[in-house]
Amino acid sequence: MNSTEKSILLVLSIGIYFLMRKSNVQAFISNRTKGDTFCFLLVVLYAGFASVGHPLFFTGFPVPQVAVKLLFLLLFCCWLSYVAIAFLYFTDLCKIWLFEKSKVQPVTRSYSTGKLYLIFASILIACWSLWLIGFYPGTMSPDSFEQWKQAYGILKLNDAFPVIYAFIIRGLTTIWYSPAIIAIVQILFMAGIFSSFLVFLYKAGIPYKWLLVFAIITGIMPTNGIMVITIWKDIFFCVVVVWLTLVIAELLTQTYIFNRKITLICLSVSLLAVAILRHNGVMAALCCAAVLIVFAVKNKRKEILLPVACFLLAFFTYRKFILHTWLKVPPVPTGFQLTAPMHGMGSIIYYNQPLPASTMEEMQKLLPVEVWKSHYTPYSADEYMFQTDTPFIDNLSKVPTPKVVSMYANTLIHHPFLIVKDRLSGTELLWNAFQGQGSFNYSYHELIEENEFGFKHRENGLHKVLMGMLNFAGRALDPLVRRAGLYNILLMFLLLYVARQRKNYWIVFLPLLAVNVSLLFSMTYQAFRYVYYVPLLFGFVWLFTVSKFVTPVTDKTIKP
Repeated sequence: MNSTEKSILLVLSIGIYFLMRKSNVQAFISNRTKGDTFCFLLVVLYAGFASVGHPLFFTGFPVPQVAVKLLFLLLFCCWLSYVAIAFLYFTDLCKIWLFEKSKVQPVTRSYSTGKLYLIFASILIACWSLWLIGFYPGTMSPDSFEQWKQAYGILKLNDAFPVIYAFIIRGLTTIWYSPAIIAIVQILFMAGIFSSFLVFLYKAGIPYKWLLVFAIITGIMPTNGIMVITIWKDIFFCVVVVWLTLVIAELLTQTYIFNRKITLICLSVSLLAVAILRHNGVMAALCCAAVLIVFAVKNKRKEILLPVACFLLAFFTYRKFILHTWLKVPPVPTGFQLTAPMHGMGSIIYYNQPLPASTMEEMQKLLPVEVWKSHYTPYSADEYMFQTDTPFIDNLSKVPTPKVVSMYANTLIHHPFLIVKDRLSGTELLWNAFQGQGSFNYSYHELIEENEFGFKHRENGLHKVLMGMLNFAGRALDPLVRRAGLYNILLMFLLLYVARQRKNYWIVFLPLLAVNVSLLFSMTYQAFRYVYYVPLLFGFVWLFTVSKFVTPVTDKTIKP
């Protein structure tokens, strides 16, 4: 920790000390149940581990001075609990201030849905259009060209990258053969969903000026500007997760941007989009569908059942008949899904720990022991998949899935620490608040890779200015804007706050939780685009938390 970080920590600690002495804060803390306290402590432990657990326990094996490190973790969690209380108290104060202001100063000017939509969308589109002009016709990585080639038949359709994005590319480029048309649609889609959420928040009682400032900040953030013009399926996916969150919030609060019928249609479409845009989205969408069915039955909200049923029918029709029967797209090789558990067992070999003879035999059929050791990196499985000069994925796909699962479960029983360490290292960007030693963050792609299609950037003054903004953001703001783990911590505390006041409102967090869990099982590379939905959601969810739909903790005169 450098001197600047120590100074910030000292100032923060002093500020929290004086804050905790205020009677209002003590009333806020005392207004809780045993269940609230238990859940809060669980989240604090998670937050503490996500903040300091990696340097304490994951930088070497075996772990030295375990007892001392556990004690430090507990002491850090004690300090962190005060930070968490300060954050939640600040959120509660904002809610009370908004409520009191609405009583003293009733809204004298209301904005129509259309006008609000136009204002917010214009701000976002204007900001992001500058990025498209500066990086015209967009940015493209090797993965982008993989799907471009599938779209035009240069490569066979392969659902290893969900083919729906190839269909989107082919459909849009019949209008204009340029990556720019994809970037334009991504800008319009992202601006449309974000503007919809802001309109909903206006109806939820958030002041127009707050939303205007939020729209401007969202528009000028360099991370959003470069991501929205990159030809990646992940951009659509992450925005769709925000969309699904918005739709669920509308249904729970029964406050609709347009009307209930449109919201129910959006529920079907957003669930389907989550399921077909990325493979881990299947688990997330099905989980959301199951919870919504239970909620609808329990609360007699039968109107929710039909759109969920339509999603399930459309999804299984797409997977079973359109993809595999009509388009004859081969199924994704199981080797991709099995790489994560094999990587975990590779860590056992790397650390020279024993494996059962049958497991070691299967491992050696795939790669020699020396290669398992030399190509092991905690934060990426790409070295095994693509850098061993062997058909690793094809060979792994020949191993029955139940056999791999059985080997992995047995290894977990005998080496729980190393297996958990490997899985958490593989998802480090998702949960770790600060980048771990030796890890990386593939944050964005600012180039168009060399290609046979003739797509390339042309230098201009705006490009240089925007690159300067990107570089500054990378140096100064990376821990703030590109660490999903930090936002996940804050979102978990907001989940506690919201669920405490309105139990069913935890479902607003369901898309976030479902996608997070799906990545915990599947993520094997530290790319920000995989977790981009987390920072995107934070601002919207915090504003929802301070809206009129959630009762302030310290003002029980307000009826929920």
